[in-house]
Amino acid sequence: MKVLNHKYLPAYFFGIVTMGYISIYIFMLYTNRFSPFCIADECRYISFAENLLNGFYSPPSPNINLWSGPGFPILLMPLVSLHADRSMLILLNVLISIGVIIVMFKTAILFLSQSKALIVSLIWSLYYPHYQEIFTVLTEPFTTLLLISFAYFITKYVHNCRKIAGLFSGILLGYLVLTKVIFCYVLILLLFLLIVFYLFKLSRNLFRQFIFVWIIAFSVTIPYQLYTYNLTGKIYYFANSGGSSLYFMTSPYLGEFGEWNNTTFTVNCGYNIDVPCNAEKFKKNHSRFFEYLKKLDPIAADEEFKKRSIQNILAHPIKYLKNYINNFSRMLFNIPNSYFYQREQTILRIIPNSFVFVFMVLGIIYSLMNYKKLPNSVLIIIIFVLSYLSIQLLVSAYPRHFNVIVPLIFIWLAVVKETWIEGLRNVY
Repeated sequence: MKVLNHKYLPAYFFGIVTMGYISIYIFMLYTNRFSPFCIADECRYISFAENLLNGFYSPPSPNINLWSGPGFPILLMPLVSLHADRSMLILLNVLISIGVIIVMFKTAILFLSQSKALIVSLIWSLYYPHYQEIFTVLTEPFTTLLLISFAYFITKYVHNCRKIAGLFSGILLGYLVLTKVIFCYVLILLLFLLIVFYLFKLSRNLFRQFIFVWIIAFSVTIPYQLYTYNLTGKIYYFANSGGSSLYFMTSPYLGEFGEWNNTTFTVNCGYNIDVPCNAEKFKKNHSRFFEYLKKLDPIAADEEFKKRSIQNILAHPIKYLKNYINNFSRMLFNIPNSYFYQREQTILRIIPNSFVFVFMVLGIIYSLMNYKKLPNSVLIIIIFVLSYLSIQLLVSAYPRHFNVIVPLIFIWLAVVKETWIEGLRNVY
């Protein structure tokens, strides 16, 4: 135990993790594993960063493009301004991912001993399902850093009532909304839940503490809201990507499980030359509607997607419920996918996430039965995690959407374990 409590142990751990991540990056770099060209969503983030450097974010009406929030493109601006190649942008995500582990340890140690905090951080560093996003130019590593940093500052704020920590947590939450726009709905749900907590006297102190953070977070998003309002004339409008994601999620057709596809239905094509493209299957059910959408501008098309989605839900509620369940499975295990052969990597996701799922269920049960024994900051983390998952599952979801929240889940479950053990000690 003396070795575990050595004051230099965290430094050794972070050094090993850093060397490991950097070694993988160097290996992939010098074995030409990184394409020099951006891939899929990467191109959009880089393009948005270039737009910002040119003094705008979206092209003017009618060609408005608000597919993603500006949070990640703002981060990319310095490197894009220097014309950094893709490998340098990937290195940024590698460094961010190392930062996630450090902040996770700093957060965990607020609840746990040093050795246990290191173990929780080690589990996340070895949680390989999220490695796929590290070595890309995608938003997930940065989103995870914002989430775990928010958890750190909200804990400091709730435990110590330090306004500066509350201010930082609010800024981080607001920037999280600008980075992953799904959190704009989480922000609204959090406000609703906090009001319920207050009205039903479940935890009025929790309401008083978090409402300050919520106001700061909302304020951070106001400049972008004003920008999108001037472009679209719509209030609280963050992106025009939600409609299509909801539309495919509400697909009523047999054999379709709710995952997103593009306008040419080729998302799952080209994976392997031996696997047939499934675009024709999607075209059979959706091409007529998409031909109609081509006549509309992007904002109007987003509205039509939402209208058709509501029609689908009302006409086929059971199918939407099935797609919701399929969505949860896809978030954890990347199955099922419509008209698509299985990937051999699926088993690699099933192994760790089966454990995560089981412990999450146990953690939810324990937390509901013993919420008064848990610190207020952990209750906020639990509410935040469950709010995010419940909303993300309403639209098409994938493993990367689950991965971003896993560090918070690990800390929550670790605290639940400690509280449970402490309860047993008190009994016996």
